[in-house]
Amino acid sequence: VLALGNGGTLCIATREQLLPGADLYHTFKALRIQVAVLASTALLAMPAEDLPDLKIIAVAGEACPQALPRRFAQGRRFFNLYGPTETTIWASYFEASADVEQAPPIGKPVPNDELWVLDAHQQLLPPGMPGMLYIGGVGVAEGYHRQPQMTDERFLHLPALQRLAGHKHANNATSAGRYYQSGDLVKWNADGQLLFLGRADDQVKVRGFRIELGEIESQLLQQVDVQACVVIVDHDPRGEARIIAYVVPKQAQQTLDTQQLREHLRQRLPEFMLPNGFVQLPQLPLSPTGKVDKRALPNFDQQHQQNVVGTPMQLASDPLQQQISMIWQQVLGLEQVDVTQNFFDLGGHSMKLAQVRNQLHQQLQRDVPLVVLFQYPTIERLAAYLRDAEQPVSSDNKVEEQKQKQQEGRQRLLQQRNRLLPKR
Repeated sequence: VLALGNGGTLCIATREQLLPGADLYHTFKALRIQVAVLASTALLAMPAEDLPDLKIIAVAGEACPQALPRRFAQGRRFFNLYGPTETTIWASYFEASADVEQAPPIGKPVPNDELWVLDAHQQLLPPGMPGMLYIGGVGVAEGYHRQPQMTDERFLHLPALQRLAGHKHANNATSAGRYYQSGDLVKWNADGQLLFLGRADDQVKVRGFRIELGEIESQLLQQVDVQACVVIVDHDPRGEARIIAYVVPKQAQQTLDTQQLREHLRQRLPEFMLPNGFVQLPQLPLSPTGKVDKRALPNFDQQHQQNVVGTPMQLASDPLQQQISMIWQQVLGLEQVDVTQNFFDLGGHSMKLAQVRNQLHQQLQRDVPLVVLFQYPTIERLAAYLRDAEQPVSSDNKVEEQKQKQQEGRQRLLQQRNRLLPKR
């Protein structure tokens, strides 16, 4: 609708062509894309240079870090969009410039929508005071399909707000007087722009996907070796959101297998809900009231520097491993990387893996398929693969064997990629 309603051409691409990083960049170049709407994480993985056709960029689906407009707003229009699906996607917008000094706000309401900041008693709050965001207007949905209880909890009739709105939408029978309780904490700044502060519950957005952290915790507790756990969303050194699971084993001296935990979750949860990292603790820190003190949890980036049994890190031992280590450190924002550790256990995800592929191509002049990076997720194994790939193949059997391995890896990749891009 965005393209066709404005006389533009809607460009269609395959999922592989839309993979964040080099694939998406080459798709933009080849199709001469002028207007794009992307998740912030997808845009972070793409180079900003040499895209003269790209005139308008909008990010949506997750918080927009300061780095994005700084990189992409120069010579272009850059918009930060906000809005839940329940209000027909976008409810507010903000146009950011390249000299932005902080993460951009979510802005002002789009035409025919209303944004209200209310306290716990649904009373209007003044600018500067944080509160719950309520959204009204023609975009508000009628409710959740066949879920009347949830509909009554989130879609509220608030006559007081309707009076304040001046009956703007009185002619719209489906939206008049009904407001969606977003669950998001916000406040108005001095410039009349809305600032996003976070969620009021355990629901978060990571890479454009809406996630209930309690679901992940529930599945982890089904593991026989897990006594307690808590799952949080924090940010890596670059400001990107990631899911971290803190787990306590049932046996005091037991070491939990993070790969086994990940596979257990993969069988029960979609790919985008899998933790980007695991931290094993002897016990969870508690507040004086007996609740988990999330602020006292150890920092993931410091914790990963040594494994749970305290053995020294295995650092790169040859030039190729050193080059790959430097790429991983840059992409993951780490000072050191153990060559035996799994990329995904260090906080990596598929979009960061696309960045690794870009860097391998630029620095090593090697075009390594994403399939291969999924097959060899440690520096040690990836370096061994790259060295073997340089050797001449001496028989047809080896050629067929390599093709078979790549085909199997490609099938696994496609299964994982089915959930890579947010569905609307």
